[in-house]
Amino acid sequence: MKQDKYTKKEIEVLDIQIIATIFFIISLIISIILTYDEKLKLINGQGIFKNKQAQQIALFNRILVVILALAFVYGNYITEKIAEARNKNNVKYLKLQLFSGELSLIGALIVLYIVYKNQGNENFGVADTENPIL
Repeated sequence: MKQDKYTKKEIEVLDIQIIATIFFIISLIISIILTYDEKLKLINGQGIFKNKQAQQIALFNRILVVILALAFVYGNYITEKIAEARNKNNVKYLKLQLFSGELSLIGALIVLYIVYKNQGNENFGVADTENPIL
């Protein structure tokens, strides 16, 4: 199959999306475990992790979500630029997809800030912010 000069870049974007999706699944698993930990603490007063550990894991997970959001925004940006370079007429939906990714990134940054600022706050449950969004 004949490949133009943009095909290699498209393949790179797809590779990034595959890797990011795998890490997104890992982030979801972390979120499920942290939510289950919170549930165990409510049911019998003891969970899988101590509160400080759970907060550190939640902070790591939120950083991961921000990195994933950046990866998807990057992929959307490159896809839009390739479409423009190929003179595809309708890039309007690609622009909307990029804008959507940017909004997700903003949301992920806000939640990361909240988790960071509430480290050590015993009244702040990890499950309150452990819903990854992308």
